[in-house]
Amino acid sequence: MQNAESTSTGARSRATASSSPPTSSETTGETPEVFARLADPAHNVAVWRRELPAEITCVLAAAPLVPGCIDRVVRMGAEAPLTPFGELVPEAARAWFLRDLELLARAFQQISSASAFAACLSVVDSDSCRKFHVDHLRLRLLCTYRGPGTEWLADADVDRNGFDLDDHDAEAVNARIVRSPYAVRHAHAGDVVLLKGETWPGNGGRGAVHRSPPVVAQKLVRLVFKLSLR
Repeated sequence: MQNAESTSTGARSRATASSSPPTSSETTGETPEVFARLADPAHNVAVWRRELPAEITCVLAAAPLVPGCIDRVVRMGAEAPLTPFGELVPEAARAWFLRDLELLARAFQQISSASAFAACLSVVDSDSCRKFHVDHLRLRLLCTYRGPGTEWLADADVDRNGFDLDDHDAEAVNARIVRSPYAVRHAHAGDVVLLKGETWPGNGGRGAVHRSPPVVAQKLVRLVFKLSLR
């Protein structure tokens, strides 16, 4: 399992790292400044493409992570608001990890103008959230530190009528929502994905369509950090 995950977070194509065309519903870049482009109503997904330090990737890949999660309300300005999240990662990676979480929280604060928001760090070994869906909130940030990252679709590749299907078969629903399986975008470990939800001002009916990648068949374990603003 560890070898498979190490491979999945290793070498990767940088072909999607440049900015997307202005008419696209998604935009990508190699710095956190890409998040400012969500001010454009045309964009509902912004992705900061980045590589994790090799030593951090190795420590996390070798760690016997136990499925579970830590949920907190993060209040920026409070003393060490992200410290509790260090409990789920090995001590060898903890200091770097907490600095990175603070970096993400500050970027989220800047784009959302919120001083408090929900935060969750999860160790996931199930196929939860495998249906493509939208979030009924204003804004969500996702960063996967181990395992495959979030999957999403550009608006042009979505049939939103598929959300109305009353079907417990996730793949049947996904087949209706996704216009082409080749259109699914994939985040890698380290990438930071920022998603506008349905209640972002002016974004009703255009919530970013995304899902968690399936991991059970490959026996993978994901370590995922999430920030949410309702």
